[in-house]
Amino acid sequence: MVHWNNPGHIGKLQFPKASASAGSTSQGDHFSFDLAGTLLGGDVNGNMFVAEVKNYSSAGDQGSEYRLFLAKCYRIETYSPAMYEHYVWLTWAPFLVSSWKELITPEFVAAAVEGSDESQSIALGSSNLSEESVEKVASKLMIVVLSERQVEFLSLHGDELLNVKQALLEIRDGL
Repeated sequence: MVHWNNPGHIGKLQFPKASASAGSTSQGDHFSFDLAGTLLGGDVNGNMFVAEVKNYSSAGDQGSEYRLFLAKCYRIETYSPAMYEHYVWLTWAPFLVSSWKELITPEFVAAAVEGSDESQSIALGSSNLSEESVEKVASKLMIVVLSERQVEFLSLHGDELLNVKQALLEIRDGL
């Protein structure tokens, strides 16, 4: 269940880069995510997540964007480590397929964080890389590859949504 989306709730999804001066309000000193919210059900019930959404028809520049996403996740892990239990990358097109098995490993996260001036500005500023934070980010990563058919057939529409809403209201009122 998604509670926040960007730009509707940018304040809840915006964070200062590690290189930003304390208290800076400059947009260039901040980054944001596309979605965040709370997961429902099972072992993840109540867990918070943050996500980037790439509804691309091909891989495009997702490799570079994913590495920046990892830098942002690392920054969150060092800035507010208890905030999110999951970092989610949602895409409609596979990317970096020759490296697919490595994309959620600590080694890939570390290389992404240290890999460019931009990612270092987001994640490190003048700090050194923390292996503990790298490990935590890697353990929280999830890549979800969707298709248009999945979205179409797994989404609730019209009367289905009304039925779910009614059932939830009945459950709530019965508690």
